Amino acid sequence: MAGINPTTGQWDPNYNPMQPQQFGSMYGGGNPADMYSANTLAQNTQPLQFTTQQQNNIANLPGNQSDSWFSFDRMFGGRDGQGNRSSGWVSPAIQGAGVLANSWLGFQGLGIAQDRLAMQQDAWALQRADYEYQRDRRDAQSAAYDEVRRGNTAGNL
Repeated sequence: MAGINPTTGQWDPNYNPMQPQQFGSMYGGGNPADMYSANTLAQNTQPLQFTTQQQNNIANLPGNQSDSWFSFDRMFGGRDGQGNRSSGWVSPAIQGAGVLANSWLGFQGLGIAQDRLAMQQDAWALQRADYEYQRDRRDAQSAAYDEVRRGNTAGNL
């Protein structure tokens, strides 16, 4: 088997990446578990270096532009590239949702008020009918007793 020797960085026809001693030698020892130790990782870890073109490509990815609708400054407010202050769109959107909720609650309250008025009108009509019935009955009884007192017994009580 052949491959690129990580120690030299050159093609090696005798290099076998499956042999543990060669695998471990990449990480400073013969033990493959050494490659996961903190010291070995710290020695072999390099920060990422990007070229200017790569940085521009990353900056132009969707969501990375400063004028994106979902950037923090556009959502919650901040300053744009010219230093102008903006309030963001999340706050007005939440205020609009609050207005809609209050409108819905207002219409629900109006419906309850209309139902309550109808119930009060029905109760008033029922009380008035009961009052008129009792008044008519009382008037009829009074008229009948007056006839009896006058001696007119033509009407049967």
